[in-house]
Amino acid sequence: MPYVLDTCILARRVLAADPLYPVASRAVDALLRSGEELLVTPQVLMEYRSIATRPMSASGLGLTPQQAGAETDLIEQAFGILPDQPGICAVWRACGPVCRHG
Repeated sequence: MPYVLDTCILARRVLAADPLYPVASRAVDALLRSGEELLVTPQVLMEYRSIATRPMSASGLGLTPQQAGAETDLIEQAFGILPDQPGICAVWRACGPVCRHG
């Protein structure tokens, strides 16, 4: 069953000093070990780049644009990309608090 990773999960997995780093990493690792398909969307990638290049003092990751680009490349290589499609918002809204489409 595919899972779509949210921006905050990706961001939490970058800085080992983040208090939620272990939780996010364990969750993603457990899903990967159990053979689940993990996906990201173009919107999540755009949000990630925005957070990644924002200063830490403004709740960002404080990465340079080059570092953020390299991290985004790794994300794209590690997880599948779910393309944006017409009607995606209707699917998202129908999911409720936890979206698990397969």
